[in-house]
Amino acid sequence: MKRMCTKIRIRTKISLAALGAFLIIISVLVVCNKWFIRPTVVNQNESLLLSCETDEKTSGFSGFTANFPWEKGSVRYKVDSCELYDSPKSVGSISNEEQKYLEESHYFTELDKKMYGEPVFLLLTITMENVNAEFGKEKELYVNFCNLFPSDVFYDGKTNYEFYTSEAIYFDKHKPFKELEENEYKNYFAISCEDFKPGESLQFKLGFYIDEKTAKNDDMILSIGLSDKRKYGIKLKISEVING
Repeated sequence: MKRMCTKIRIRTKISLAALGAFLIIISVLVVCNKWFIRPTVVNQNESLLLSCETDEKTSGFSGFTANFPWEKGSVRYKVDSCELYDSPKSVGSISNEEQKYLEESHYFTELDKKMYGEPVFLLLTITMENVNAEFGKEKELYVNFCNLFPSDVFYDGKTNYEFYTSEAIYFDKHKPFKELEENEYKNYFAISCEDFKPGESLQFKLGFYIDEKTAKNDDMILSIGLSDKRKYGIKLKISEVING
């Protein structure tokens, strides 16, 4: 009986030791995953290849994926220019109808103004090339799969309320407003997948609101992907401040 109890204790100690070793290994792998899987960032005017397969292969143990809005294959993505305006009204190519839509669809409260001051308007010119991306059953591609972050916030992955950037609010290649209204503007950022087949390119403009202080620091990264992982980015360079 004593020998049996002793064997049970030994087996229990071995099991606990094995479990402890297993947990240590998992912890080391998670930490290493965080250290060694770093975001991929290029400079403005440089192309960034966005591949579903590469994104999945480099996801690590923590699921570090950007999640692109196509089923498989790659798209080449480049920011051609980055311009700062006082407001959308200062952009000559934005019509009165578009300005009215932006005013009605984006709300900047008095509290926001107290915290961040008056917002300014950042306009990006972007080129996407379909290398071999496939969209499956999807008929439309929504091009607003990106967000703006100060560089330090992009890299540490945390939320910081000391700056203000909106989601994309303006898209110059949107459908006619009458057609958008019929669908409650849900497809404002959509393009037809038929117009973006492998080998074809598309250049378009996306607009964002941003607080003036953050804009003047000129230290922004455009994070690309549908997830909140901030895995792929483009370091922006504001070319000039244009006053209206």
